[in-house]
Amino acid sequence: MEEDDREPAYGSVYSITPEACVFGFCFMSDDQYMQLAIELARKAAGLVSPDPMVGAVIVKDEEVVGRGFYAQYGAPHAEVVAIREAGDKCDGAELFTNLEPCCHWGKNPPCTDAILKAGIKRVVSSIHDPNPKVNCGGFAQLRKAGVTVEVGLMEAEASRLNEVFLKYIATGIPYVVLSIAQTADAKIAQPDGYSIWVTSELSRTEVHKMRAEYDAVMVGANTVRVDNPQLTVRHVQGRNPKRIIVAGASRIPPNSNVLCDSNRAHTIIVCTSGNRDGLGIPEDITVWEVGASPDGTPSPVEVLMRAGRERIASILLEGGSALTTSFLRHKLVDKISIITSPSILGNGVPSVGDIGINNLNRAIKLRDVEYSPIGEDIRTLGYPEWR
Repeated sequence: MEEDDREPAYGSVYSITPEACVFGFCFMSDDQYMQLAIELARKAAGLVSPDPMVGAVIVKDEEVVGRGFYAQYGAPHAEVVAIREAGDKCDGAELFTNLEPCCHWGKNPPCTDAILKAGIKRVVSSIHDPNPKVNCGGFAQLRKAGVTVEVGLMEAEASRLNEVFLKYIATGIPYVVLSIAQTADAKIAQPDGYSIWVTSELSRTEVHKMRAEYDAVMVGANTVRVDNPQLTVRHVQGRNPKRIIVAGASRIPPNSNVLCDSNRAHTIIVCTSGNRDGLGIPEDITVWEVGASPDGTPSPVEVLMRAGRERIASILLEGGSALTTSFLRHKLVDKISIITSPSILGNGVPSVGDIGINNLNRAIKLRDVEYSPIGEDIRTLGYPEWR
């Protein structure tokens, strides 16, 4: 099937309350149109990185006549998909999109050209695109052509949706989400390091959903040695992330899943400069050699810089304790997900070690915190205060 002939699989992405409908006509506010655009954009979570998630809604005479979203990396942009669906109804219509339309050539032509050609007269967007190739240039081009442009509607929601893209495009450094599964007394493993099934199966499914949305999952070599994890997406449908194993100078067992399974092409081993030969890594496994921290382990800053150069825009950091502690000590975590089971281990491996804080007044606080039950477990989701 030709790319232009594909039918978007929208499904039921929004609902209209009975109170909003009179004699079969549904009246929606600008906020509701933008909410629809954001929900459309979210359908591409994990599919478009390092590009942003974008949805578009075209409205004519208070009727939604076109909908679209950027479905996968390199596919037609949301605005173009929506314009194709709306057809001739675009003339004089309004376009709602969560991100500024692009105004440059890349894998696709400029969306601003398509908007102007379609005859759209009003564009409402949540945020500007910080990509230097755009950066308000799309808005300027539309305004110059006489299109009414409004920016800022549902800005917070749109920024949260594309928090990965916004950091990566501005810094070239991946967005890091720390994922911790622990007991009620903050232990992630038995004293011997074994940590399988700390939380419930429902919680493990939630972690697999996160893996499907982020570009890479990262663990330390000790986690691989003790647990032999697969680090793949199995409990839900979705793509497998790249697997970054921070090994330093530590050998990884040659029979480890990350070296032997069918996803071995997604495995990346990180070691300190000059130590590759001593690790015994198979020739077809990707190895990154980076500088060392004062303690001899791979510098987390250099790991992230290398990942950014490899177009890895987001990383799900799953531990163990030493790696978690290092990233927190260096303030390299953007978001934290902690799933806590209703159990007490007493003696075991702590979720976080010494991060150089000995005073409650200096403790890392989370903002915009969300608490949600997952079966018997509780999930805490928030942002470290330095972000």
